[in-house]
Amino acid sequence: MNTSRQADLKVERHAADPIPESERSGCVASLFTLWFSTNMQLTPVVTGALVVGLGLGFVSAVWAIVVGTLVGTVFMAYHSAQGPRLGVPQMIQTRAQFGYFGALLPLALVLVIYLGYFALTGVLGAQAFAAWSGAPLSLGVVLVAGACIVLAMYGYYWIHRFERWMSLILLLTFVFVSVRILTRYSLPAAIQHSGGRFTAGTFLLATSIVASYVITWAPYVSDYSRYLRPGTSTAATFGYTYVGTALSTVWMELLGAVAATVAAGAFNANPSRFIADLGGTGLVGVLFAVILIGVVATNVMNLYSAYMTATTSLDWWLRRAGQRRAAVRLTSIAILGGGGIALGILAEGNLYNSLSNFLLLLLYGIVPWTAINLVDFYVIRRGSYDVAAMYDTTGPYRKVQWAAVFVYLAAVGAEVPFMDTTLYQGPAAHAMGGGDIAWLIGLALAGGLYLAVAGHGLRARRGAHQAVPASTGRTGATSPPG
Repeated sequence: MNTSRQADLKVERHAADPIPESERSGCVASLFTLWFSTNMQLTPVVTGALVVGLGLGFVSAVWAIVVGTLVGTVFMAYHSAQGPRLGVPQMIQTRAQFGYFGALLPLALVLVIYLGYFALTGVLGAQAFAAWSGAPLSLGVVLVAGACIVLAMYGYYWIHRFERWMSLILLLTFVFVSVRILTRYSLPAAIQHSGGRFTAGTFLLATSIVASYVITWAPYVSDYSRYLRPGTSTAATFGYTYVGTALSTVWMELLGAVAATVAAGAFNANPSRFIADLGGTGLVGVLFAVILIGVVATNVMNLYSAYMTATTSLDWWLRRAGQRRAAVRLTSIAILGGGGIALGILAEGNLYNSLSNFLLLLLYGIVPWTAINLVDFYVIRRGSYDVAAMYDTTGPYRKVQWAAVFVYLAAVGAEVPFMDTTLYQGPAAHAMGGGDIAWLIGLALAGGLYLAVAGHGLRARRGAHQAVPASTGRTGATSPPG
């Protein structure tokens, strides 16, 4: 614990490199507060309102929120358990499936996820700032991004500490907000007049949107558990991540569904203004401030992981950066933050369509990757990897693992007929009345096909590289998860 107390007062010095066991510390329970506070903010609230806006009845929307969250969170929580086991960023571990350079394929998609979420969440924070101060929305985007840049510079321990304090503040705030909205408005009367109705296609689409919100955390999640000790329980890592995420996400999305049902016009016009006004004259400023800080709590993780992902492709260069590493870190985070600012300003005019399409398109690309990654980790290799080889283009993980690339592209291609967005509707989705099961198709096909195509060869190579003598320098193999 002394190592942790000293480290969290300094700028983090690690990036894409593995965390030495001597620097592993921290409490696994911190994953609960981290993921609880991260999801206690406006993005899931707006997602819940979006589900109601699809035309489902309120009760059906609630079921879609609960089912989509509980299912989707399983995948991201399993990724969380990889962090203590390997001590490397998530996208470095992906090299074991896709190869050193082959991992650039999912890496590019993941970088888009980070910047896209950074932009969309930043718009929500900017709306709160603009409504509170009367300043232009673009100024709010810049200020929110600036706060995230500063915190991301300090890194892992500062983020955990910040989220720990925010979890209590956000808990108290949203208990108050939830009570206020249920006492100020008549939810039963609003449900009777809502006019929504259940259809199987719309329910599937709504469940997919909800599931996508939590599944798209998957490429982030082990970045925030990689400093934990290698012997940390897999069950504990999974459990704290799962409960923290599912609890806060369901709560916030239900809050959004309630708000969109009882006061759709006021909420949709400006979600942050609607929530802040629930505090009345005396507390409106306090609620605006908490909303803004909550957006920073989430968006700093988007920016930090964007930096981690970007440096994954440049780790060979960063290892040579030496004393310039801090300057490289600052420059990289500033550039990525600037890109997120530009995207946020572009997205501010059509937030709901941007969010809906963004979540679905990311889901189509992330699900095949998460299936390949989890099957490889839990079924084929059972957590046993040569960490040092992940940084070696000539090692057993090769430059490109063509089996994984083929399976990934095949799974994404198989999803296309089942896609349903405002940009494109596949023939299968059209035949189902707008039902979107593309991610389920991609999940099953990618997992099953990867196991069939790559399983035998990967098992053979795992045995081979575990047998390499220590004199070759292949160190860092981990034991199977307990």
